[in-house]
Amino acid sequence: MRGHKTSTTAFTINSVNLALLALLGTVAIPTGASAATGVSTISSAKSNLSVHSRLRPVRPVKSNLLRTTARRADPVVIAGTQAVYEITVRNNGPSDAVGVVVSDTLNSFLTFVSSDPTGCTANQQVVTCNAGTVPVGTNKTFRITVRIAANTPKDTVIGNLSSVTSTTNEGNPADNTSPIVNATVDTRADLVATKTAPAELLQGTHAVYTLGIQNSGPSDAQNTRITDVLDPNLTFVSSNPVGCTATGQTVTCPTGILRPTDSRSVQITVNVKPTTPLGTVIMNTASVASDTTDPNSANNTTVDTTGLPVGAPRADLSITKTGPTSP
Repeated sequence: MRGHKTSTTAFTINSVNLALLALLGTVAIPTGASAATGVSTISSAKSNLSVHSRLRPVRPVKSNLLRTTARRADPVVIAGTQAVYEITVRNNGPSDAVGVVVSDTLNSFLTFVSSDPTGCTANQQVVTCNAGTVPVGTNKTFRITVRIAANTPKDTVIGNLSSVTSTTNEGNPADNTSPIVNATVDTRADLVATKTAPAELLQGTHAVYTLGIQNSGPSDAQNTRITDVLDPNLTFVSSNPVGCTATGQTVTCPTGILRPTDSRSVQITVNVKPTTPLGTVIMNTASVASDTTDPNSANNTTVDTTGLPVGAPRADLSITKTGPTSP
């Protein structure tokens, strides 16, 4: 530094102490000068080292990071399926951005599945992605795959918020947090109906039909029920479990909320009217439904297409006889 004297101190050192030498210089700083970084030079002559240290002001390094998020093909997502948020970080300069970290806060109905590129981690609802160094004028993109919970209510609006930080001084922090990206949830549940008919039907006797419902997903099925339309020659008696009710020939059994892959069954006990003509073919049709949209209605109904001929009442007769006894 011009016009000021810098003293130099020489020391004999080993490599272990080398890191301490930058602290040993005596420097005179001109009036009004400011300093931010120390710059040291070392001259060596075999084992005799001397250290010269001087300070000079430097401008802080800045980098303007801009991020955008969540480009999706459809702003509507289906409960129980996966969706992808795309997060892009751009460095508008003027310096390279180092130590760049992207954070994405997930809605409580979302679960982190994976990232592309790999390496992002989730701590509860916060996903963190280390982007490393982002050179000036370049982008870094992460695709975050999430699963929407199967029980997310229809029409739920899911918001997503992302942010970016860097160890490099930020020139414009106002755009380091994204606008909230919203998606609306829809629901779908593919219900399947099953039925097992009794082995035979006899005049004046009881018979049991087993009716089943299964949810093939992907969403929870709300307010599910089984409906069984009885042949005019049948009369509803009871159900197991209890809860089914009959209105005329229509029996309705509520089965509640079904999660994906869940199934339930109900046994319907009916009585075959004793006036049913012999040889009558009894048809039975069962169907399933819910308040959740079903994308495949073709498997919602099952019919006993062959029917069962009604037979005459049967009686298991037996006879015993005892002969006269001797006096």
